[in-house]
Amino acid sequence: LKSQINPHFLFNALNNIYTLTLLKSDNAPDHLLKLSGMLRYMLHDCKAETVPLHKEIAYLQNFIDLQMLKDSSGLNVKVHFDESRPNLNIAPMLLIPFVENAFKHSKIEDLAHGWITIDLRTGEHHIEFEVKNSLPAHNVAKDAVGGIGLHNVRRQLELLYPGRHVLEISEKDGVFRVGLRVEL
Repeated sequence: LKSQINPHFLFNALNNIYTLTLLKSDNAPDHLLKLSGMLRYMLHDCKAETVPLHKEIAYLQNFIDLQMLKDSSGLNVKVHFDESRPNLNIAPMLLIPFVENAFKHSKIEDLAHGWITIDLRTGEHHIEFEVKNSLPAHNVAKDAVGGIGLHNVRRQLELLYPGRHVLEISEKDGVFRVGLRVEL
């Protein structure tokens, strides 16, 4: 699980960065560094059982920043990361499936109706993570990659944080919500 990356995301990120280079955008080097940092995190840092929360946050932020390249006019994405406890240790790549799913299923390109909110709060020995996204009125064709992400995260939580986590997933009134609390 730790070493998987969605090839669709990787190709899109590379194509978007390539476009920035063609446009001679000053942002191209920064986005290339973000992608490089994500790959480094996945290939090296994720070998450890836990990582400092600030590294997981950096990965999430880089992912979001690269997703935001989809539309130059901006997407309706609100993000809040509580970085007041950067050295809390967390299992690597635990939070990303929820963010990936939000981008995949919210039809975020629909600027009038698509939206995502991501909120990470920390306590002295716990985190609370909430991801909410719009659900399109009509089912959107999904790519062939994935389909087992939430199942894998549930299993990972059971193995790594038995009796120390609460995962709530709901779908109501056009909103998909994931709430996770983990005692670290």
